[in-house]
Amino acid sequence: MKKPGVLYGILNWGLGHATRSSVVIESLIEKGCHVEVGCSGVGLEWLKRRFPDLTFHELPDPGITYQKPGGSFSLAILRQALNLQKWLQADQAWMKNYILKNGAPDFIISDHRPAFQAKKIPSALIAHQLTLPIPFWMAAANVLHNWYLSRFKELWLPDHPEENLSGKLSRTNLPKRYLGYLSSLPVVSNSDALSPLPLWIISGPEPLRSHWENEMTQKLEERYGAFRVVRGTSAPPKVTFPSNWEVIDLATPSQLAPFLSASTWVFCRAGYSTLMDLRLHGKPALLDPTPGQPEQESLAKDLHGHFGWFDYRKSGFIDWESVDAPKKASSSVPSMLDSVLNDWLALQP
Repeated sequence: MKKPGVLYGILNWGLGHATRSSVVIESLIEKGCHVEVGCSGVGLEWLKRRFPDLTFHELPDPGITYQKPGGSFSLAILRQALNLQKWLQADQAWMKNYILKNGAPDFIISDHRPAFQAKKIPSALIAHQLTLPIPFWMAAANVLHNWYLSRFKELWLPDHPEENLSGKLSRTNLPKRYLGYLSSLPVVSNSDALSPLPLWIISGPEPLRSHWENEMTQKLEERYGAFRVVRGTSAPPKVTFPSNWEVIDLATPSQLAPFLSASTWVFCRAGYSTLMDLRLHGKPALLDPTPGQPEQESLAKDLHGHFGWFDYRKSGFIDWESVDAPKKASSSVPSMLDSVLNDWLALQP
């Protein structure tokens, strides 16, 4: 019996989609699948480092540019609606061209690329945002979004049914299956070589990632002193980090896991993949959502005061000595993910 062929397309929007999909890719490889991966930008760069032996494809980039802090995300999306539509059409054209040149894969998996599917090929969408957090006057966008979701054979939600971390973002009338929390970071015991320090994960799309890096470095040093820092880019920083800070770029899971294990608390964006990492490692955090990104703003607001997490916009800097350490989430990912993938691969003709 030939190896099941899986074509896996991943959205490049920060590193979160790439890191969480790496857990699924690794499981597919262990199950004997031939996996080809498509992405773009920094997500593609990270995945190539993580899986150097896989075949990779450069996919069309959505080309979203963010408004300056304080601007309206809704208006920005309206201004870029044409770009988004072109991106969806480009994904569809890319898929048709791929099948024409290489033949049809046995399966297609998409991490939040709504048009990355084919009618006659079993296609699954991994997404935690099944409902867009947008104003009522933009309801037509959710209707269109729902139509794209309905074209997939299955929807896979990276969440735990007992905790519902994704909250109202994952509400849908369409059938969905739970994958559990997907974290590429192994839970490790703290190494004696690493002293306890707060960890700052500077992730997210540009230019807001760099703006946040430049704005907060001095403020964090003045308030808390030494930090460990993981930068979600390989581009040189424009700011000079304090000499007593440990800084690395585009960390691999094996590099980031000890940093997270040794962290006393974490300063980070409210990206969903980051939140899954925090839950599985039981880490308190100060969440500073990407300005104007409704998904992160909604998550930070709804999760404020839960799991040892605080919304920086509401709380400001925290006196961590008065905060109780949260418990780690139960790790049921292997069984939940295996169940979904085994059922999925059983569809192979």
